Amino acid sequence: MAIKTLNNWTTSLGGLGNLNKRNRLKSANELGSKTMYNLNFPKRLPQWIKYDKNVLKFTGYFTEHVVESAYENYRIRKCNIFYYLDDDTMHIDEIREENSGITQGYFVKRQRCEKEGQKGVYITWRDFNLQNEIFLFGKKFRICNCDDFTKLYYMKLGINLNPPIEIPQVIFEPDKFKNVDFEQNKKNIAEIKEYIEVGLKGGHPNKGLKQFLENDRKVLNFDISWFDDKYDKEEKVYKLNYFLADGKVRIIKKLIFFSFLD
Repeated sequence: MAIKTLNNWTTSLGGLGNLNKRNRLKSANELGSKTMYNLNFPKRLPQWIKYDKNVLKFTGYFTEHVVESAYENYRIRKCNIFYYLDDDTMHIDEIREENSGITQGYFVKRQRCEKEGQKGVYITWRDFNLQNEIFLFGKKFRICNCDDFTKLYYMKLGINLNPPIEIPQVIFEPDKFKNVDFEQNKKNIAEIKEYIEVGLKGGHPNKGLKQFLENDRKVLNFDISWFDDKYDKEEKVYKLNYFLADGKVRIIKKLIFFSFLD
């Protein structure tokens, strides 16, 4: 087997491994105190890992014009704006108010939103600031406040947020609804709900079902008389039946034997 001398090292087929090991150690010594990078991993974490589960939360509102009511001409609709740092998406959730009569909840589902009038240019976290306005899907959202995590995030980036402001409240005049018939409004609302339910292929409510089940076969009987002063000048006897199940009335002529009357 051929043997070759290289730098006072006798190498053969078995000694090649030792030479490679020596070269690796020499390269490491040349680096000295420099940090060794593992090239199997990226030097900079990708956005979806660095900002995983990091969400900016802002509180704001938008105004809605009301043209079909004589008692108000606009409404203040409060909402929360969530911005996801891992993929630059956002969603808007309207704050639910009990007995508001308005469909509330998700206003904008999670997605990347383009700026108003700028196709292909999307809203980012740099566009948010307190007392600022953003235009989205034809609505103008005014940002009023944010949570502590959002304030800390902008503080680390050296961005000063504007002072928070209060969401305005709609003040109604005390006598504005004095002429409103609330009882009639309840009936109108019930009729509208029934109309919508039937339009959505729902079951038609049977308002007389309870009355029928409680009073089925219950009948009130009354004996009545009527004096016919225009035809035969006689008093005629009838029986009146009142059905409690549906509120209907039936009148039957009472037969008198040997009276020779129909």
